Amino acid sequence: MDIKLSVIIPLYNKSYSIVRALDSVLSQKRSIDELIIINDGSTDESLAIVSSFFNNREVPFTVCIIDKDNEGVAATRNLGIDKARNDYIAFLDADDYWSSDFWRARYDAILHNDACEVYSGSHYLNGKLVTPYVGEKYGIENHFFIRSIFGSLINSSKAVFKKKVLYDSGLFPLGANVAEDLYLWINIATNNSIFYDSNPSVYIEVQDDDSRDKRVGELPLPILKIYPKVKFSSLRVYLSFMLWKHYLRAIKTRDEKFIKSSDNILRPLNRFVINFMKVIIK
Repeated sequence: MDIKLSVIIPLYNKSYSIVRALDSVLSQKRSIDELIIINDGSTDESLAIVSSFFNNREVPFTVCIIDKDNEGVAATRNLGIDKARNDYIAFLDADDYWSSDFWRARYDAILHNDACEVYSGSHYLNGKLVTPYVGEKYGIENHFFIRSIFGSLINSSKAVFKKKVLYDSGLFPLGANVAEDLYLWINIATNNSIFYDSNPSVYIEVQDDDSRDKRVGELPLPILKIYPKVKFSSLRVYLSFMLWKHYLRAIKTRDEKFIKSSDNILRPLNRFVINFMKVIIK
């Protein structure tokens, strides 16, 4: 079986963390085959740092560095998918990093069950373990949406995808600021098999930056586009949980724009609960 991996790093103003991400790719015990770094119009020294990192450095994989105007992370990832030469793709955000076992673990999972379309696993978030399982898990997840309530099964730095499933599921949607990646994960999980390894090999670091300012007041894309269309199902339960979680956070932060938008989506039967929670949290 010919299993080759292309890694895509979208880069925007991550001069403080990009070297750590690159070091983690270079330190893989099983080498990747292609690295695509796309600078999305950074205004800091990110591009110069990347260029310097690979200057006169021999690496066991091909490196492609692309510089373009700012279009957002969805368009940047989609460009990386188009440029990728291999059948398996992983994304790595420039402020996250992998343990040296990441690709070897995903590779072994593919060998274990090559019929799946996505291979994912647990991760650390700012140093804290995030897993939807109490015990160990190594195999296909048959209850993706219910399990996702307890912790994310897929995110942009911890999964390996078959390239075909990304195209078949519509790629990353353009023009959204909140949860455009989750929108794609939902489309993938609705019709495809997900393999999960609860052994953590990914470190996700959430930093406050100017990209988060654009998200204030906006509803997650799956709530806007998917929630109104689905009837009672595990997906509906998961999206309801997501909506309430974001709603309660908006109450705490007094995000009136988000609260108003959410009120238009939540069912009238929930009005009493909404008003009660507003009183309690205030």
